[in-house]
Amino acid sequence: MLSEEQKQALKRIFVRAFNRNQLLILEEVSRNSEKTISSLLREIEKKYKIPLSTLKLNAKILREIGLISFGNSSVARLTNVGKMIIQIFESEFKSGKSLTKEDLKENLCKKF
Repeated sequence: MLSEEQKQALKRIFVRAFNRNQLLILEEVSRNSEKTISSLLREIEKKYKIPLSTLKLNAKILREIGLISFGNSSVARLTNVGKMIIQIFESEFKSGKSLTKEDLKENLCKKF
């Protein structure tokens, strides 16, 4: 379990390092192990009304920093580091409800 000081440090890192679209993509990739990135991004686009071009850019950024892997019609997957990030996020910052476009970063900031 993390100390309060460690939780606060992680909160600051998450808020500054990831935008809400990136956290949403990470969560969706972690929950949908048999879908391509294109399929996942189209679902997110429809569900949250986020432009597909924005989602593609954020997915590319997540791949470049080594949190997800995808390409050539292969299934989108979290890397080991991506798994660690989502595990920390879910265990320390989420209260069991799904992330939404409107309140993702706000909930992250208010949780502690």
